[in-house]
Amino acid sequence: MINSKGEVFVMKVVLFTCFFIFSNVAFSKPKELMNGWEIQRYKYKESGVYDLKFDIEIEGQAKQLSETKKYGNIKDLSYTVYWYMGNKVDIVVNGLNGKWYDLRSALKSNLYGVLEVIFPTSLFDITRGYELTSKSPSKIYAEDKSLQKPFREMWLSFSKVGALEEIKSKNALGTQILTFYTEKSRQLKNNFLIKKIVKKNFYGPRTINTIMDISWKGEKKQMFPAKIMVKTNLSVPADKKERVTTENRVLNFKNFFVNKDKAKIYFTKK
Repeated sequence: MINSKGEVFVMKVVLFTCFFIFSNVAFSKPKELMNGWEIQRYKYKESGVYDLKFDIEIEGQAKQLSETKKYGNIKDLSYTVYWYMGNKVDIVVNGLNGKWYDLRSALKSNLYGVLEVIFPTSLFDITRGYELTSKSPSKIYAEDKSLQKPFREMWLSFSKVGALEEIKSKNALGTQILTFYTEKSRQLKNNFLIKKIVKKNFYGPRTINTIMDISWKGEKKQMFPAKIMVKTNLSVPADKKERVTTENRVLNFKNFFVNKDKAKIYFTKK
């Protein structure tokens, strides 16, 4: 029982000190959480890969474009990807006769979203310029007070073992939710590989859901994508009924050149 002014004063000092300590811990938590994920996720650079060239083919895409009769008869449509030193990425569209600048640009733009799975941006880069606060031991709140970023606010959620589980983002147009399913690989010194991503976009009455299932293949102490299956559902209300459009795509990866200076030569000549 507290029975003196001295004891009350000491208790206040202790409580203030504890509050100050815990506040500092909470303040430093966001960077600790993000760093824990960055250390554990598989990254090419850290595994000794600095130069990559590979091809991607999307099943049925050439036939689909040919059937429009707008671009001629397309027999073989493929993409060559060049990646160098972690900061240079480019895509070359193969198989289109003629210039077709707008089509090439659209095809490449669609593929960059897939490349983000293979070469993910660091969470520190994603949240640069945001004010970060810890909302729980496993959740970070990022707020753009400058109103200059693509998203006004973001919530980043992590598992008990530090794996990134979800990024929920909001802006004036709507909400985007990315859910990540990861798996540890013994071949990669127990680093995390992303096996599946579920992307949900809510824009007014429209909903776009995309599921990406990723298959990996190993080479020594390195892993490369073998196949990505993409399923997209677009839901739009129409006359009090929901109209759903479904699109399935299968992306096959092949012809990998690892550390053969193919990308270096490509970017030097570009």
